[in-house]
Amino acid sequence: MIREDATIGNVLTTRTFAVNPETAAYLGVTATDGKVTAPSENGFMGLLTHPAPLIAISNAYESSTVSRGLYLAHHLLCIPPTPPPQRAFTPEDVSVELPPDPTERQLAEARLADPNCRGCHTQFETYAFAFNRWAGDGKFNSDERLVDNGPIPTGLGEIAFSGYHDFLPLLAKSAQFQRCTADHLIRYGLRHGKYDEAALDAVLAAAGGTDSGLTFRKLVRAIVAQLVFAGK
Repeated sequence: MIREDATIGNVLTTRTFAVNPETAAYLGVTATDGKVTAPSENGFMGLLTHPAPLIAISNAYESSTVSRGLYLAHHLLCIPPTPPPQRAFTPEDVSVELPPDPTERQLAEARLADPNCRGCHTQFETYAFAFNRWAGDGKFNSDERLVDNGPIPTGLGEIAFSGYHDFLPLLAKSAQFQRCTADHLIRYGLRHGKYDEAALDAVLAAAGGTDSGLTFRKLVRAIVAQLVFAGK
C-alpha cells in the first residue's frame, strides 16, 4: 500500500491480503506469492475482516459487539471512552424482552433500548453491527438472522449503510478516521508523547486535508516537516 501510494482508507477496503499457507487454508482460498485476493462472496474486505483482528477483538469463540465496537470507536475513530457506570449491569438488568437464543446484535439492541445502558453503548457498540456476520473465530457466516445493515445511532450521528461492504468505504473516507490515523502516526513518531493538537491540524493541512485522498506517504512527509519533531 505504501509502495503504491494508496490512500490510508485502503487498509479498510482492500481485498488483497498477505497470508501464509495456514491463513489461506483458513480463508478457503489459494495464495499466490504470499498474497490472496478474496472473492466478493468470501466476505473479506480490509483489515477489520481479516481473521486475526476479528479473533483478537472477540470473546473466545463468540463475537462481541462490545469489544469490536470499543476497538473501532477508540482506536480507529479516536472517540474518547465514556466513563463506566457506577455499577456493572448484567443481561438480567436489561428491561427489554429478548427472543429465544438472541444474536449478538439483538442483545446489543436491547442494551441500546434500555435507559441504564443507552447513554454509553450508543457511543461505541453500534459501530460493530456491520461485522455481525463474522463469528468469534473470524469466519464469515451467511445466517440470515445475522443482520449487518444500518442505520445506526452513533456518537458522530446516524450512519446509514446496507452491510459491511457499504459501511467500510464510508468509514475509510470519513474525516474522523483519517484524523485518527494521523494522530496515531504522530504519537508513534513522538514515542507516544503528548503534543499540541494544533500540530495535528497542521499535519493534515500540509498533507492536503481529509478530502484530498490522504496517503501514508503524504502523512509521513507532512509529519516529519513539523517543528514538533525538531528536537527528536
